[in-house]
Amino acid sequence: MAAKNIPTYITAIVSAGILTACTTASSNSTSAIDLHNPLVAKRYYDELVENMVLLTLNKDPLLEDSAANRLIERTRREGLEQARTASMLQLEGKAATLLPMEVFLQGRTLLTKTHLFFSPDTEITPGIDLHVLLTTVVDPRDADFPDATAMDLGLLQNPYGAQTYELAEPIEDLDLIRSVVIWDTALSRLHGFGQLHLP
Repeated sequence: MAAKNIPTYITAIVSAGILTACTTASSNSTSAIDLHNPLVAKRYYDELVENMVLLTLNKDPLLEDSAANRLIERTRREGLEQARTASMLQLEGKAATLLPMEVFLQGRTLLTKTHLFFSPDTEITPGIDLHVLLTTVVDPRDADFPDATAMDLGLLQNPYGAQTYELAEPIEDLDLIRSVVIWDTALSRLHGFGQLHLP
């Protein structure tokens, strides 16, 4: 089988240390994947590695082509390394599982000293003016929220999927930050929150 017939979904390039999947030939636009988000990167590379392993286990005819075989193996090795890197980055921060209040909400967050990341499976019922806040309060239901320590990271970027918030200033002591809060500023209403903990 000629190398030019290798499906584009297994084609990968390494750029600036980041392994990025190429788009299919039929795609009309480039879909950006935020691999700087460790929650996205871990899932992406785990699934990429699994895909490469299955090609080998299933003895896919692609393996008869030496160029394809080398590409699959290289992608598997590099994917494993990137997945390990994403795991290490997660261990450096604090994680939280988002808890719903009176509306549906799900997802995970990762707080580092410089960023707050949301997982790809994030789903948040839309509100009027939803903001993302960090606070030293363990449970915002037990406080006069927003409290004096609350840090508003701005509008919720998207109710669905992964997203990244850059902090205005680095947090020197992550232990002080106890919760991620989704707050509707228009209604002064708690939409949901997650208690931060070590991964």
